[in-house]
Amino acid sequence: MKKYTDEFPWRYAAAKGKELLLQGMDGSPKGRYRAGKAAGFDIEMVLSESPTVVKGITLLPTQDIVSRQGAVLPRAFDIRTVPERESWTSLFIGQHTRINAYVFDVGSRLIRDHDADHVWFVYNGSGICYTDYGNFGYRAGDFIYVPRGTLTCLTARSGGTRMIGIESTQGFRKRARSVYDNIMVPYNEFVVSLPIPEYVEDSEELRTVLVRRGGQWSEITYAYTPFLCLAWQGTPYPFAIHSSKLNLPYVDSIHPDPSNFAVFVSPDGSAMISVLGSRRVHSLPYDHANPLTEVLFYAKEYDARKGSDGGVGESGTATVHPMGVWHGPQMAAFENWKKPASPKDLPYIDDLAIMFETADALFPTLDAKETLIPGYENSWLRSWEEYQSRHPKGMGGVGGW
Repeated sequence: MKKYTDEFPWRYAAAKGKELLLQGMDGSPKGRYRAGKAAGFDIEMVLSESPTVVKGITLLPTQDIVSRQGAVLPRAFDIRTVPERESWTSLFIGQHTRINAYVFDVGSRLIRDHDADHVWFVYNGSGICYTDYGNFGYRAGDFIYVPRGTLTCLTARSGGTRMIGIESTQGFRKRARSVYDNIMVPYNEFVVSLPIPEYVEDSEELRTVLVRRGGQWSEITYAYTPFLCLAWQGTPYPFAIHSSKLNLPYVDSIHPDPSNFAVFVSPDGSAMISVLGSRRVHSLPYDHANPLTEVLFYAKEYDARKGSDGGVGESGTATVHPMGVWHGPQMAAFENWKKPASPKDLPYIDDLAIMFETADALFPTLDAKETLIPGYENSWLRSWEEYQSRHPKGMGGVGGW
């Protein structure tokens, strides 16, 4: 993959030609411009200045932000209550994964995370993501993929931005599957938004980068802006793709497992992001015992959570279902379900739910406690008791059987 700006303010491309610039990416300096390597030497760059001129490095203090309690306790939370910050807020933490929220009104800090890959889902808002390699726009409904070690700075248009995401020290890759002949599943790589190198005006605010390594945050201050890229080629690179451009194998003859809708997955299968989109439904979700810890974010209202109380299932809420305890639809949702008489009567639901799964046990942070919806773990008991009061003879006839 090769990218370059249409018109460099440095005029190098105008003098030598853009194709000549790209063809000459052999690791050697180009006139007064520098060659660079990133992403473990897998991406080559032409830089306007040397990226090595550091004025100072400050180690930031750390603190224990995790409550090590309730590994099998179902929980619900609301990202609409997460406050604005210049960096992301970690809500749940495991050994290799974290569930984060990113909320900002104008812009974020410059951040380079060398510990983990990140995948963000944009719940609302729009703006520009600036990276080592250039920038791309994002909007509500987008997924933003950021490989470890990539410098990013997110800016928001009027009204701010709210995202939810997962990070994994094991990394993330596209879930490549050959479900259909001649169709790229889960998405066509030619429809993603790639970073385009563009001039970024230098300023004091764009010279300090937050860097994480080994769980420790530091501030690195440069002599000038680190946004120096003129051209780049290679992988892995950051990008955005809209949820409406996903190609997923929805079927109406059975209720498929969510793993069939996976978009990103870690190489070892320990973390996964799946998308439950608009589709015809054969049945309600079944009761199940999770093989992974499941965090399900409701980008739109989710019928199967009706009866949970506290607003669970509304757009902007999410549930955490750990391994070790069964879960499924609330009794209210099950009671109202009527099995269609024929396939033509299958209901079409305009869903959009993002499922983050991890092999880790997830523990809430102190910040997460402000977002938790109380009593969710007892919602099935309340739903069952309410049903029993209306149907003392049991479940006969429920669900259209």
